[in-house]
Amino acid sequence: MDTKTLKRCFDSNPDGAGVAWTNGHGVTIQKGLLTWADFAKKALKYNSKEYAAVFHFRIATHGGVREELTHPFPITNDYSLLNKTKLKHLPFAVAHNGVFSMLDLDIPKNQSDTTAFIATLLTPILSAKINATALQTDEAAFDKIINLLVSGNRLAIINADGTIHRYGKTWYEKDGIFFSNSSYMECRSYGYYPYSYGEYGYPSAYYHNGKKISRGEYEVRKELNNIISMK
Repeated sequence: MDTKTLKRCFDSNPDGAGVAWTNGHGVTIQKGLLTWADFAKKALKYNSKEYAAVFHFRIATHGGVREELTHPFPITNDYSLLNKTKLKHLPFAVAHNGVFSMLDLDIPKNQSDTTAFIATLLTPILSAKINATALQTDEAAFDKIINLLVSGNRLAIINADGTIHRYGKTWYEKDGIFFSNSSYMECRSYGYYPYSYGEYGYPSAYYHNGKKISRGEYEVRKELNNIISMK
């Protein structure tokens, strides 16, 4: 994947980034990267065929802009581990695109809907799925449960062996790389007109891949967050 695509994702989702990667010997998380320079220094090297990796670029909702709320996360019910920005030798890591607005989550102070979802729902479900595998029962049922909970959101889980499971319906694939929304595509705007009551303005013309589009379509393309999974 070219660096320009990653930079475009960062610019479109500018509230912090991170990566979970593996070369087959446990998953490592490096996140809390609030500037492009920091991302380029600490995460860009995992944009390589040598690694299975999940990149995440955040737009903050619950919890605000905080290093510890950037993705990916370990899968655990321990919030102190969820908030660490560097972890190694993990069996799994997860990244989320969207907002769990349909779930009645109890979100602790200074946490996000994602950390609450992982701690209270995903961790016990994944634990049950692992036990189901050990008992040779139908683990596919647990994938269905996760998909039902994810609903209009997207979720990517990377395993220590490099397997990546994607949940949610809308993923964009390009050259074997999967994106959770279309903010990786080139989308430009030209020209501004002023508000009648202030100094700021909306772009008067929007372009996507060289084609003029409506403002409504442009706003749809600015979905919350972007996950990139590559293997």
